[in-house]
Amino acid sequence: MTYDSPCDETIQAFISYNSTHKNEAEKLKGCLNKYCFASFVAVRDITPSQEWQRTLENALDTADILIALLSDDFSKSDWTDQEIGIGCGRGIPIYPIKLGQNNPHGFLQKYQAIEGNAQECAAKIYKLLLGEDKRDTVSEDLRLRSKRIYFSQLAKLKGERDFNLSNHLAQFLNAIQTLSGQEEQELIDLYNGSKYIFDANEFRQNIVTRMSRITGHQYELEGYYLVRSD
Repeated sequence: MTYDSPCDETIQAFISYNSTHKNEAEKLKGCLNKYCFASFVAVRDITPSQEWQRTLENALDTADILIALLSDDFSKSDWTDQEIGIGCGRGIPIYPIKLGQNNPHGFLQKYQAIEGNAQECAAKIYKLLLGEDKRDTVSEDLRLRSKRIYFSQLAKLKGERDFNLSNHLAQFLNAIQTLSGQEEQELIDLYNGSKYIFDANEFRQNIVTRMSRITGHQYELEGYYLVRSD
């Protein structure tokens, strides 16, 4: 299997990199996995075979997004520029991450590079897919899938006393730009159904204003419960 993840739904990310930065690619893959990304990191340090090339092509053909680790030697690879070209040709979202001093080049010039450590970059990419990236390259299906993954992560908090995780997940609500009526009700039910969500400071202090911004409706907290008030 080209992409593998323990999650029921996944976002398939192809990570393009120069072989000298395989450790950074693997570290990013691990951080993305926390948000149900199934990432493909091609093996670079072998002689390419026909089977290897077919695997690479299949990964590129089925990727939801492409992430480019822009090291100073990125374009010296035999593969990276080709991978970027295929990603652009397919019209999928491309997210450059700046590792070196060089700015995005070629097809990547129109993109603003993401900066930070692997954990910060993974969180930023997840926020972009949830709603911060308003480009047409983020398909409606990909946007909806990103939100369903977010709701599934919140649902897991029902049985976990993990306020750090709850506070961490709260930051992503601000990235969401729209909610259908069904999604709005699901989020209200998730919030009201777990004390490990509503007891987390980030949720309790911000849920009313963030929900109002997203939906345009009015909300209030009745005790610990979130209710529509309009």
